[in-house]
Formats: sequence, structure tokens, C-alpha cells
Amino acid sequence: MRFLGASGLVVGVLVAASLSAGAASGGTSACQATVSDGFGPWAQGARREPPRRSVFGSGFTLSGKVLRAGDCKPVKGAVVEVWQETPGLGYVRRGRASVVTDATGAFRIVGPVPRGEGGGLRGHIHIRVTHNLFDEVAVTHFVAQGSHGARLTLVLTDAQL
Repeated sequence: MRFLGASGLVVGVLVAASLSAGAASGGTSACQATVSDGFGPWAQGARREPPRRSVFGSGFTLSGKVLRAGDCKPVKGAVVEVWQETPGLGYVRRGRASVVTDATGAFRIVGPVPRGEGGGLRGHIHIRVTHNLFDEVAVTHFVAQGSHGARLTLVLTDAQL
């Protein structure tokens, strides 16, 4: 099941660039909300909850922090879910994992190195962050060729605003 087209690639690249720029700038102004691309296999209607596990393969480590927009305080208890395509099978349960952020907002998930799809689409991971007090964020992170890890800062907006 493939659904990322050229527009998905452009959105994903823009999201990845904004995530990198936000994380690199530091300070309170860096805590602007992560823009959700709303893209990914969730749009197809995932039928079951993702497995709660921090390891679903080896070769690539995705880690980072989840922060609150504005004041940069860590978000404890956010669910960080990843989903990547399983070669030859599409988006299936074995390519999913989720963890809950700790008191510092930190998360870490280890899985296989994401592979590119046909048509020139490079390896990517779909990431969704949920918490009952914040708006959901769903982004696509494109993996640099030869990379074995990424560290992201994802910033959530208070659902009451």
C-alpha cells in the first residue's frame, strides 16, 4: 500500500527541515509548535493500537524530546508512535512501535533502517505524537542515506488554546 506521491515528499522534506531548524535554534523561541503534515498510514485508518515497544528491529535509532509550545517544558506521558513500511508487505503491524515519554519528555525507539520506495522516494518514518492535553502531531521524517539515527524535537500545542 503506497500513498506518498511527489507532494508527500515535498511536505515531508519541509517538515524535516522545520524540525531541524527548530531544534538547532535553541532558546524559548525554538518552542514553536511542530507543524503536522497529517500524512501517513493513519490516514488509511489503522485498525488496532500500535504495539507498546521500544525495539522493533535494529539498525536505526530515533530519539528525541516532546516539548510544550511556548515555554519549552517537557511533555510527560505523550505517546510517540512510529510506523514504517515493511518491504514487500506495506504498512503492517510489524513496522509499528510506540513508547511513552518520560518526565523529561524523552523518547527512544530502535527499528530497522528505513528503505526507500520505488519512484525515488527515500527512506522515511511516519511519526505521530498524542497526549490527551495536546493537539495531535503527525509528521514524516526522511532519513539521510547512510544514516543510522535521528534526534528530533517535537513541540505540541495545548489543546485548550
